[in-house]
Amino acid sequence: MKKPLAVNATITLAALLSTAHAETLNVYGWAPGEASFDALVEPVEQALGVEFKYTGVPVKDYSANLEEMLIYGEDVDVMGLTAASTVRFFEAGWIEPLQGSKQLVALADSYYEQLSGALYYKNQLMGVSVGAVLCNFPVVDLGLYGTTAQRDSGLPSDWDSFYDQIVELAKTENAFYLPFWHASAGGMPVSFISEVLNRGGQVIEPESKQSAMSAKTGSAAYETLLDWRRAWQSGAIPSHILELNRPQFFQDFLENRYTFSNFCSDFLLNFKQHPLAAGRLLVPLPKAEQSWGSLQVGTYSIASTADDAKAKIASEFLYHFGKGEGNNRFSVARNYLEKVGILPAFPEYMNSLEVWQTLGRKLPRAADAKTLIDVYESAPYPSVVYNLQWYQEFESQLREELIRFLKNPDRSPEQVIKTLNKKIRNIRADFGYL
Repeated sequence: MKKPLAVNATITLAALLSTAHAETLNVYGWAPGEASFDALVEPVEQALGVEFKYTGVPVKDYSANLEEMLIYGEDVDVMGLTAASTVRFFEAGWIEPLQGSKQLVALADSYYEQLSGALYYKNQLMGVSVGAVLCNFPVVDLGLYGTTAQRDSGLPSDWDSFYDQIVELAKTENAFYLPFWHASAGGMPVSFISEVLNRGGQVIEPESKQSAMSAKTGSAAYETLLDWRRAWQSGAIPSHILELNRPQFFQDFLENRYTFSNFCSDFLLNFKQHPLAAGRLLVPLPKAEQSWGSLQVGTYSIASTADDAKAKIASEFLYHFGKGEGNNRFSVARNYLEKVGILPAFPEYMNSLEVWQTLGRKLPRAADAKTLIDVYESAPYPSVVYNLQWYQEFESQLREELIRFLKNPDRSPEQVIKTLNKKIRNIRADFGYL
């Protein structure tokens, strides 16, 4: 007969700890998550007989701050990463692949299939997921929409019909659409990348890692830029959007009523409890054949500086914190959904009655739980772009070029794409790629 989990784990890890003489593992993660981590990790500490010390890293410039800590020799055993940073950290030698743990590989296999690109690099498991956030998906204020002439057209269900309604509505209204174009990381570049993917295109060619963007009319990149220009010039978008950072973007949305907006699922799931939400009925747009937006994924990885004993304990931590057993099964996913609005990585849990009820309670309109799940389950994770060692450099160049495009009406989509393709070649050359 199997012994209880806590007994098995304690016996196993007691032997490890007697060798390592280290009862504390150092976990570095996002500063706002420290309180919830401390509460959620307690059952894991009890099961494993180990204390986990959490060090919060400022969210602003998170990856750069964490990089600096590692360069200067901080004692890190486990680290939280956005999946778009994983490749950079692995290539720098700061995280260890997890392929040696059958338990963690099996855990990763139980996630949504599209999340595999966030966890694997060069066929090696880099980390385990704590959930995902859907970003750059459109939401409509039904109350405002119902007063417009577009109410008889029906809600748009792909980007083409979405922008058509934006431009048409701009003939009678002004500054009613807030796109996800804030100036912080993950704003305008992520919006562009996700819309290209939603339209069936690619930004980077998967095999060669060269640009996949065509400057020809009708290509996904070209049509995305064309729609952005149409919406921008129509007067539908407030001009100050280009100056807002991420917190200012969400504050602007709260303080002003927009008929249409694009943002992230965690914001929508926490909106209802905000004082400024009263009387505002926000509804995610249903999808037809195209997907909406893309996924942002948070992971935990084991630091390469961890010794063998600590690495084994860290592996046990990743499993129990990531999924758990018995009464603790999905406890972290449950808490992150309820308290933070992070969507579960597990189809098994996502499709449970508990999650449907939680979403129905947190959304402004309970019936939209199905819509949100449908959009989430079909949304792409931009693994081809994020799994580039030079993604951060490309993101910065992409942001600059997109802002330049919007501010300069003489620049055509063709010029923008050709410029971006040249920038990609130059960045690749700087990193030693042909």
